[in-house]
This record gives sequence, structure tokens and C-alpha cells, in this order.
Amino acid sequence: MPMLSAFVVGILVEARRFDEAIAEFHKAVELDPHSALAYFHGGCAYFGRGMLNEARAALDRSLELTVFAGWAEAMLGFVFVAQGRKEAAEQMLQTMLDKRQQTYVSPVCIAWLCWKLGRFDLALEYFEVALDERDTLVALLNVYPFVEDLRRDPRFQAFLGRLRFPAIT
Repeated sequence: MPMLSAFVVGILVEARRFDEAIAEFHKAVELDPHSALAYFHGGCAYFGRGMLNEARAALDRSLELTVFAGWAEAMLGFVFVAQGRKEAAEQMLQTMLDKRQQTYVSPVCIAWLCWKLGRFDLALEYFEVALDERDTLVALLNVYPFVEDLRRDPRFQAFLGRLRFPAIT
């Protein structure tokens, strides 16, 4: 049941129902205060509501509890960019790249943070790596709520077209 609660938070985030996601996040961590996934999705929900300090706290806790490699780091990078702390976001990206030399870090997460930092060519390279490595997050490229600007870019639309994802309207 606790893991299911964490997934409910994530589904609500994907649906952009951030207030409901935050409420469910509180329930999820009450059921399992050590759920890295709940903290990750809770951080995403807070980010979606523009509650950057709360997002950072939840994502920091997710990192302490070790959610999937790259997820919390990328979202923390998003928080840093939104706070105007580009240097901290760049440091987070470098941490992800360094970590990737030793263990798996999601190439989609690296690509998303590269994109947020304006490093478009590197982002596109990592999307290609994600395809090669069969990163499961590729399935979210057309729906993830925090990269709408990315989906409007013609280069990324061409990439999505190769995946035969439906066109964005």
C-alpha cells in the first residue's frame, strides 16, 4: 500500500493536479516515511505549484533515501534554475555526469537538466543515449509536465516523431 501511494502522487503530478498530489504526498509519507519515491513525486508536486523551498526539501530527502539515479538530481536542478541559481544547477549536472561514469544515471534526466540549462545540443545527445539504453523515462517524454518548452522545440518534435509519439496540440 505505501508504494501504491507514492505512485498515486506521481500520477497526479503527471496530470498536473499538483494540489491533490501534495495532499496525497503527505498521506504517502505518513504511511512510509522512508519512501524515496513519495518524496520525489512530492517534490515534483511542490515544484509544479511554484513552492520551491518545499520542493527542494522533499527532493533533498528523496536523495537521502536514494530514489532512481538522476531523478531527484534533475528536479533539484530545475528548482535551482527556477530560483535563479544556475551555477548550482550546473554543479548538479556535473555531479550527474560524474556519477554516470561509475553507475547508472538516467540519460533522460541528464537531457532534461541540460535542456533547462540551455545546453540544447548536449540534451539532444542524451536523448539519443536514452534510446540506445532503453531508458524507461523515454515513455514520459510526451507528457512530463515540466518540459513543455522542450516539446515545442522543432528539433525535439522531430525526435519525438521518430518515436512515433502523437503530435502535441
